[in-house]
Amino acid sequence: MPFYETIFETGDHSIAFYEDDEEASRAMGAHHDRAINGESGKAHSTPRNDLPSTVPDPDFPATRVTRALVYENHPADYGVGNEVEAKEAGAKLQAAVKELTNDSTINVHELANAVRELSSPLVVQRGNRHDSSYKMAEGRELELNFKAGA
Repeated sequence: MPFYETIFETGDHSIAFYEDDEEASRAMGAHHDRAINGESGKAHSTPRNDLPSTVPDPDFPATRVTRALVYENHPADYGVGNEVEAKEAGAKLQAAVKELTNDSTINVHELANAVRELSSPLVVQRGNRHDSSYKMAEGRELELNFKAGA
């Protein structure tokens, strides 16, 4: 069963697991229709149990769907359990040090972030807001049977 990355008009992203393309398309189409009609984006069938009764259940407007990418595995699993050649890791670390060095000093938090980025499944900077948030290459793009972005 595939995973689907829904990319919304705003650039927000969501990963969902559906039985097949038909179920995914129906769910995304229903959400898209709610957005076009100015309706809520909240799933009314799933009440929040994690909030105290004194806190109102948050609501938000639905957002139009722009793209849907299909993955065989969850894209956040990219690189999990993988090892990298020490030479490659060293080269990437040296490149990060070179890029981050400012007047012969380096901010250790930025360096730590660069090291974390080596193992992160997420893309640090996307080309545009409708690109995937993940490093894993999608298997394909789902053909939406509704007019995306409209």
